[in-house]
Amino acid sequence: MKDKIMTFLFLLLTNVAQKITINRGAYREIAHLKLKLLYLRAIKACRLLCISYFVTGICLVLLFSSLVLFHATFFLYAPYSMETKMWVGFVFAAAYLLVAVKAFLYVFTEGKWLNIFYAQNIFKELDAEAYSQKVSPKQI
Repeated sequence: MKDKIMTFLFLLLTNVAQKITINRGAYREIAHLKLKLLYLRAIKACRLLCISYFVTGICLVLLFSSLVLFHATFFLYAPYSMETKMWVGFVFAAAYLLVAVKAFLYVFTEGKWLNIFYAQNIFKELDAEAYSQKVSPKQI
């Protein structure tokens, strides 16, 4: 009788141990997914912080100072008529605006920042897992 009870307890404990190890693997996967999402959110926060505070301020100060100095010297010392100076100023202002917008869009695109932090593969893995489970990435 004692052997039967010990065998039953041993089988029960091994069954519980197997369930714990199976659940541990599932918890590990969930924790891994949550860490990936946290990493992606940290990249986004870093990107937004860099855009809003440091880089944008410096770019705007340099852009405005160069625009003011260049146009002031051109308008004061160029021997052209007022109409010519006006058109040249307008063309330069439009060109500077287009270059600034293009540079801003190139530097601060989300894809570029994901490439810098090697996060493209994480997005691919999350999309593949969400597609295989038929769950949207926002629900993860």
